[in-house]
Amino acid sequence: MARRTEAERTAKLLELSRRLAGTGDLQSILSLVIDALRDLLDADRATVFEFDEKAQELFTQVAHGIGAGDAPKVIRIPMSAGIAGAAATSRRIVNITDAYADARFNRALEQKTGYRPRTILAIP
Repeated sequence: MARRTEAERTAKLLELSRRLAGTGDLQSILSLVIDALRDLLDADRATVFEFDEKAQELFTQVAHGIGAGDAPKVIRIPMSAGIAGAAATSRRIVNITDAYADARFNRALEQKTGYRPRTILAIP
């Protein structure tokens, strides 16, 4: 994928700002954010996990490649599981260059989604 120019990145950021200002719906906002992050980072996919305090789990309804149409598939994982859990519990960015070489990598997510990640950037 070709690198974006500063003007293109600025235009995308302004468009995102306009779209965010036009909605108050959390699911719409999260969808806009993950699309923008995926594009900005030239990533294949992006996912936003939310925290269910009562269950002590992370869950997602907004992610690339997990839902079809208006019926997203919810994925739930224990707060302590995987790289997302590591970022959430440590409250630090976790940048993994080889997902399968990292012991924290949760292969159960790959089985649920059918997607095989190479690198992972988790931001709490």
